[in-house]
Amino acid sequence: MHYVVESVRKEMHRQKQTSAEFFEPEKGSLWRKFCVDVNDLGPPIQAAHTDFTYQMEDWGRRYVLGEECYYGLLKLWVGPVPVVFCGMPESIRPILESHTNVSKPNQYDIVSEWIGTGLLTSTNEKWHRRRKMLTPTFHFNILQGYHNVFVQHGEILVDLIAKEEGFFDLFPYLKRCALDIICGKQT
Repeated sequence: MHYVVESVRKEMHRQKQTSAEFFEPEKGSLWRKFCVDVNDLGPPIQAAHTDFTYQMEDWGRRYVLGEECYYGLLKLWVGPVPVVFCGMPESIRPILESHTNVSKPNQYDIVSEWIGTGLLTSTNEKWHRRRKMLTPTFHFNILQGYHNVFVQHGEILVDLIAKEEGFFDLFPYLKRCALDIICGKQT
């Protein structure tokens, strides 16, 4: 399966299509390769921009899980960003189990300004060292005893947020909830 995923990835990288080229039937070789019937979709964006995410999810389901599709994979370009849909566990396993690609997406930059470069936002060697140190702490069997603490303080957080109106700073609520969970007692 690694060979298949790697072959598809190399083909995607080799073609470097723009999103406009990707949606044109005569240029969209990757489109055809992944079993998408161009006539079935209509315009690339059929609804308002807020519906685009749901539209992409629908395309992913229709064409990644279709009978004629290859390996349960579909690649789309959203502007300059390639998006790959993996519809079968065999397709995604080599990617998730890989230790070579542990970089974080650009969206983490927003969070790192807020919480710094800890385990959540660090990459590569820094992430690997911290993960090895913290993994025993968050083993599933240890966390299982804290389930009620998570639920209790999560419900308190939701109740407090529900009382707010308009725009407000979420950070103090999240910080307090995290501290309450950390200080909670195991049951």
